[in-house]
Amino acid sequence: MAQNNEQTNKTEGALQQVSLAKKLGFWYLWAIAVGAVVGDGIFMLMGSAFSEAGPSSVLAFFIAGVLQAFLMISFGELAVGMPSAGGPQLWGERLLGKEWGVISNLSFAIGWIIAGGSTGLAIGAYTQQLLGLNGVEWQIIFALVWNLLFALANIAGVIVSATFQFILTASLVIIMVIFGIAGVTLIDPNNFSPFMPNGMMGMIFAIPMGVYAYMGASTVVYAGEETKSAINLPKVLVWSSVTFIAVYTLSQIVVVGSIPYSLVPEMAENMISPYTLAAEHLFGGVAATIMNLAAWLAAATCLLMGTMYAPPRSLYALARAGYRIPRSLSSISKTTRVPVMGTIITLIVSELLVLLGWFDPNFVYVTLALQLVFAWCVSWLISLAAVFAYRKKYATEVQQLKWKIPLYPITPIIGLIGIIVVIVFTFMYSIIDLIAGIIWVSLLYVATKYYICKD
Repeated sequence: MAQNNEQTNKTEGALQQVSLAKKLGFWYLWAIAVGAVVGDGIFMLMGSAFSEAGPSSVLAFFIAGVLQAFLMISFGELAVGMPSAGGPQLWGERLLGKEWGVISNLSFAIGWIIAGGSTGLAIGAYTQQLLGLNGVEWQIIFALVWNLLFALANIAGVIVSATFQFILTASLVIIMVIFGIAGVTLIDPNNFSPFMPNGMMGMIFAIPMGVYAYMGASTVVYAGEETKSAINLPKVLVWSSVTFIAVYTLSQIVVVGSIPYSLVPEMAENMISPYTLAAEHLFGGVAATIMNLAAWLAAATCLLMGTMYAPPRSLYALARAGYRIPRSLSSISKTTRVPVMGTIITLIVSELLVLLGWFDPNFVYVTLALQLVFAWCVSWLISLAAVFAYRKKYATEVQQLKWKIPLYPITPIIGLIGIIVVIVFTFMYSIIDLIAGIIWVSLLYVATKYYICKD
């Protein structure tokens, strides 16, 4: 018996000795944040937004970007004051109660696992288009293969995955900047009229589509224990927001300015990306192929260091804190210093969600995307509550931080307005999806309060 206890102590000691590697500098973190933001949504949903709002879709996406920026910047104090591999978990535990920290952490992580299915299906479709193949089986196969490769890159080590992330994200940004700068001189101003063909409400209904396209930058807070300096986290939240707002607003102006609104219904019916159509119209077929490659890059950066990065650290942080989940999830590879078991679990669930797309990929994509939005809104609402609680309960500590929220409390209030807008206009005509989200989050709360957090 004594020998068994000694062995257990040795095992737990070994687990505690190996920690995540603090190797991520500013640009690696920037690549995580920007790559997580600029995902499949900007290419998949811009056509729907264009159809709904006309040229004012540019304004709708700009508003969405600004709302997301205020929300992301609101988390800066918490990120620098309480950096953690569990992202918002530590904030919620300390400021709101341990069950709220766990729910905030898990709901955001669950959102990323859901993205393993939805964005996995998207990258499968992009690969299929680039290779000129037909049939849903190819979409599923490519989705499964890319998810596997991105998981293996993460298992190889955080510097390996972060380096690939930086290369892919930088390539994507360069393509979009070139497209924007070269195309802005060729647009037809007449295509911006009428600016709001479906009125103000048409523009407002397009805002949640923009939010889905731009959400994800807060993924970088899961790098809290792998960043070389915690002060880089709020800086990245700011500059990643500046990057995606500037680059994509310019590119959307080019898209809208080069495609007459009369062509939008046909484009939407045939599920043609407005970016692809605009590139082909302005620069020819090769440019259209490059734009399809950009869509692939956008999906890849979400999967590589979104889906396959945040959830494993979420599970690692929960297991390490002693919550009632398998203790093995707190283990870190001694060679690569990453949570391998959590990555494998994330991969398995993501692949299962991709396989659901075999029956109806478009329906599964939309359903999963809506649940992702709901999951992240839950996490954000809890984190925003923690933002206000931090200022109220630990005012002295906040004053000593090296980075503070600008324009407090206006910044988090605008972030809160953004969340409300997203929930209302996303689920106004998707009540069943809203009910589904409420049900699974309620079950998550019960499981957290009465099992995961139970002593």
